[in-house]
Amino acid sequence: MDGAAGTVVVPARGKDARESRVGKEAGADPNHRMHAGLCADCRWSRRIESSRGSSFWLCRRSEIDTRYRKYPPLPVMQCDGYEEEAGSADPEDLPDPDVS
Repeated sequence: MDGAAGTVVVPARGKDARESRVGKEAGADPNHRMHAGLCADCRWSRRIESSRGSSFWLCRRSEIDTRYRKYPPLPVMQCDGYEEEAGSADPEDLPDPDVS
């Protein structure tokens, strides 16, 4: 217990929990990709970190389409709703520029 005598402090949940986008600049962190699969660089996903340090992958597609689970079991290896986040491609996967 913390705070005044007899007061129990409950960690923040939901909207008050820390929320961050992951893998949106130069490709997803390899550790996230290995753990989360396609969710690591999907434009519909959002990594949620609780106040206790646990992390979850929220599928924002679930808000508009009930076929998708809000928190899918990981790693997601196949998903009809997957859309790669713009700018998340691995530079090695890009075509070589034309050299004249």
